[in-house]
Amino acid sequence: MVKLKAEGNMDKEILGTSPAIAALDEKVDRAAKSQCTVLITGETGTGKELLARKIHLASRRSEGPFIPINCGALTASLPESELFGHEKGSFTSAISKHRGVFEQAEGGTIFLDEIGEISPAVQAKLLRVIENKEVRRVGGNTSIKIDVRVLSATNADIKHLVAAKKFRQDLYYRINTIELNLPPLRERVEDISVLADHFRQVANAENACYTKSISDDALAILKEYPWPGNIRELRNTIEQMVVLSMSEEIGVMDIPSSIKESSTKAKLTEKLTQMQIPEDGMSLKDAVAQYKRHLIAKAIKLTDGNKTHAAKLLKIDRRILWRILRKTNKADLDN
Repeated sequence: MVKLKAEGNMDKEILGTSPAIAALDEKVDRAAKSQCTVLITGETGTGKELLARKIHLASRRSEGPFIPINCGALTASLPESELFGHEKGSFTSAISKHRGVFEQAEGGTIFLDEIGEISPAVQAKLLRVIENKEVRRVGGNTSIKIDVRVLSATNADIKHLVAAKKFRQDLYYRINTIELNLPPLRERVEDISVLADHFRQVANAENACYTKSISDDALAILKEYPWPGNIRELRNTIEQMVVLSMSEEIGVMDIPSSIKESSTKAKLTEKLTQMQIPEDGMSLKDAVAQYKRHLIAKAIKLTDGNKTHAAKLLKIDRRILWRILRKTNKADLDN
């Protein structure tokens, strides 16, 4: 298991038992001991900033500052001022001298999140800063030496940006001495149980709740869901379930309906994709009936046996569901 804490906050952790996380942890340890630039790639919500903090805290710069900056949120008119600083009077609103984030990170680490969002003009100046280890404030005449390690991250295909001439190739090589990729949650389903229980405990502490566990049936549904928002979405979902749950064990009924519906569709799609038509053919009517029974059984399980809720999940009138159930053997639903 990998368990990474940052700045003592209970929620600043990455947990996992999957081979992907174990392999990543080995690379992180080696990267942390070096002074190399690191590019962290991965989808939104996978925990790129947490990984950057882990590298900083495990490095010899751990006593220095860790300065994260979202490049996509830089002021459109004055991005250089935020990054490199400015001198008093260098532009209309420069009423005093300002140290940019590179100076603020002296002796520590700067984390440039969403680095692919930086404009070409700023990319050129950033390249010089990294290569020469010095900055020149906007409106300044002298260069200031800096001792800063640069970590970067992106959720974009930065190689595609380079090929499209939207990101400088020389800057790409400078920030990418080591590349670490955070896999999406759907590719490490085995980590969902430990993550979900961790976030349950965090939600308990933050909201004065007293849940004790998550049921196996609920976990099975959470594992079927593709989690497009990755760990961030999982955490928000678990917190909602903890706060709204009426019992000590979080169950299927506590899972948001959108996730339950999506999980059911994903499971059905998988079954349909894997389905083979025998050489001697098959009865379409029987196949449709079989999947209808499967969906009904699934909906009843998702709603803990509540037929009214199951009918809503299937978007049919409950009287129709009751008629179907009266004509169907329980053994057929169990298969």
